[in-house]
Amino acid sequence: MPLPSMTSSQPMNCHLMKTTKNLFFESDCILTLGDGNFTFSRYLYQSFKCKIIATDVVDNHKSNSLIKDNREYLIDNGHNVYLGVDATKLEEYPLLMCRNDISYIIFNFPHVLTKKMKIGLNRQLLKEFFESAQRFIGDKSIKVMVSLCSGQSGVNDIEETDRKWSDSWQLPEMATNGNFVIIDYNDFIEKR
Repeated sequence: MPLPSMTSSQPMNCHLMKTTKNLFFESDCILTLGDGNFTFSRYLYQSFKCKIIATDVVDNHKSNSLIKDNREYLIDNGHNVYLGVDATKLEEYPLLMCRNDISYIIFNFPHVLTKKMKIGLNRQLLKEFFESAQRFIGDKSIKVMVSLCSGQSGVNDIEETDRKWSDSWQLPEMATNGNFVIIDYNDFIEKR
């Protein structure tokens, strides 16, 4: 899965990275957005031993043992888990805005909850996320990553796909709304 990453330099940069043993360090603090069952956040902590602030837009998860187990695991290991966090309005969350330790923001497979297959709505979601990320980051040095499925970004030269631009999420264009540009791209390698 591609993982775009952006930084807050002028202009803000976007780069997609391959996870390796040295991608994240124990001193890093990662804000994950849209991590519905918190398995990704748990994986990040178990793999890299970094600080995690896990969030999801849904504020009242139904009883699900996987979600409950992952939330409890993260909390028991000293991490924060917040529900009801809208990635398009990050600057509206004082508990996040006051954090000066965040080194990465990862938006995990963003999609509109009610109409997942509506590509125009998903582009709008990315656009609003990048705008919000720019306001949230301000002058902080935070890298921003967005995980997408192969072919979704619209960067065919990098993804080696023939997908039409009009049939993609148009990541480079959506990123410019927050002053981000893609500076690197690699596949995200899942730990096996």
